Amino acid sequence: MTRNINDSQNRKSWLLSPDPDRIGIMYLSVMLASFILGGIMAALIRTELLSPGEILMDAHSFNRVFTFHGIVMIFLFIIPAIPTTLGNFALPRILKTKDLAHPRMNQLSFWLFAVGSLFTITFLLINSVSTGWTLYTPYSATASCRVTCLTAGLGLLAFSSALTGLNFIRSIHRRPGRTSWAKLPLFAWALYFGSVVNILVSLVLGALLFLLLPERFGVTGIFDASLGGDPALFKKLFWLYAYPAVFITILPAMGVVSDSIVKFSRRPIYSYRAMVYSFAAIALFSLFGWGQYLQSGEQTSFSATIFSLLALLLFVPSVVVVLNWLATLYKASIRLSTPMLYAVMFIFLFLLASIAGLFLGNLTTGAYLRGTYFTVAYMHYLLLGGTMMAFLAGLHLWWPKVFGRMFSEKWAALAAILIFLGINISFFTQLLVGVRGLPRRFFNFPDEFLCESKVSSVGAYVLILGMIILVSYLVHSLRSGRFTQDDSWDET
Repeated sequence: MTRNINDSQNRKSWLLSPDPDRIGIMYLSVMLASFILGGIMAALIRTELLSPGEILMDAHSFNRVFTFHGIVMIFLFIIPAIPTTLGNFALPRILKTKDLAHPRMNQLSFWLFAVGSLFTITFLLINSVSTGWTLYTPYSATASCRVTCLTAGLGLLAFSSALTGLNFIRSIHRRPGRTSWAKLPLFAWALYFGSVVNILVSLVLGALLFLLLPERFGVTGIFDASLGGDPALFKKLFWLYAYPAVFITILPAMGVVSDSIVKFSRRPIYSYRAMVYSFAAIALFSLFGWGQYLQSGEQTSFSATIFSLLALLLFVPSVVVVLNWLATLYKASIRLSTPMLYAVMFIFLFLLASIAGLFLGNLTTGAYLRGTYFTVAYMHYLLLGGTMMAFLAGLHLWWPKVFGRMFSEKWAALAAILIFLGINISFFTQLLVGVRGLPRRFFNFPDEFLCESKVSSVGAYVLILGMIILVSYLVHSLRSGRFTQDDSWDET
């Protein structure tokens, strides 16, 4: 059921179309622009950190750039990337329908996302917002109206995300012919469980941002200690959203990788039922581990122990998923096409992130490492090395089916290798300096970390080069790529 949408329709028909392919492409366009802006900020950060002292910007400008990079990359790319684009591309085809259950809701979700993205980027660019991506109070509650406008944009993004999740759940329940649940591809299961968690935690984020607005004008004292509020309450509610949000991105990523492995190893997944149960367990446990991001003074020792155990429990179903992938690949006839290449890279990077997460989840080592570059490296391995690699696997897998054009696999392999090397050069170095105690989020650093900081910056430049090549050959394929059909990967 290929729908070649590489045509010359007028703009109005695109902007008002409920077609999931077109909506997915519009999502992709907005997120690509956001990713480019976030990548530019990352390049500025790593250039500034090439050596101690001021190179490109002062400390305040560094905080602004850091805030821009974090908010744009997390809220405008990492969290929505797989569900909004690959979900729109793949789910109708998986369910053998022409559309999702609620096409107009899907259209509304995109416009909320587009307006929210515009609000967010505009007020990050034209105003001096330097709260960091977490928007912690009391600074965000007492800052000027620029933070208020920024939170309004993020609230629209949260509402859009919840509507998208609801649409996916309804679409899977209303699948034509009531196809057996046991025959659903794992990507559909991953979207389903991820959407359930997404709806729950997006409502938490929306409510939190709504509470922040009257706080800004002194109407309430929920977070203001001078008015009887709890300054730590914002942080608790924020991580009640942010911790599960990480796994909102990881679950669909696991689904993409599972389907890629099945297709390019030419065999079914080793234990389908174990994979589905593991996805459900990851979704469930992700709701209860948020307390590990609180400081010792913000919770009791008993609560910290419980949260730590719950966080560590997440590694059990994650290990089951990885073992099933490896068992599927064992002695399989593997085609190392571009989607499969990214899937294999995802497994390696996800394992590294999981090992690092064990140290952060432990009460003793976590207390020492959480404020260092070790945490920065862990988050980038999990989100950039994990979610982004899975997104690229799915994007390359569905690109020929959506656009009807094939890209150059040689250039794709080169880009994938550069991206993989860049991630490891940059962030493995940060793991090492984090163990040595280098604190994160600082504008300056001691001279003893100069060599490692330069190496990390070089890795970031290699990663950026790989992304430039990737965008270039995909854009080139739209005009000059070989025409293909739904079974394009079966032809290779």
